[in-house]
Amino acid sequence: MRAAALALGVLLVVALLVPTAKAEDFGAVTKVSGLIRVKETPQLAPGDSGRFAFWFNSTYSGNITNVRLNVTIYRYATIDQST
Repeated sequence: MRAAALALGVLLVVALLVPTAKAEDFGAVTKVSGLIRVKETPQLAPGDSGRFAFWFNSTYSGNITNVRLNVTIYRYATIDQST
């Protein structure tokens, strides 16, 4: 009887120490940069097109399919080559 109570006590302590599995809150400001990891960025002039490759970090356990991504470039910058 004493061994069974000890085993139950140890099991309860272990269950309390094991961290619970949960999805991360990617809406948090510190997690936003973890959503997309850039793989390849093109150097384009205005009006040109190119490939922008990235990895998307999904917190869902299943596959995400039929995704449509619309991207707008909101700022154009030139690279200063005088330095």
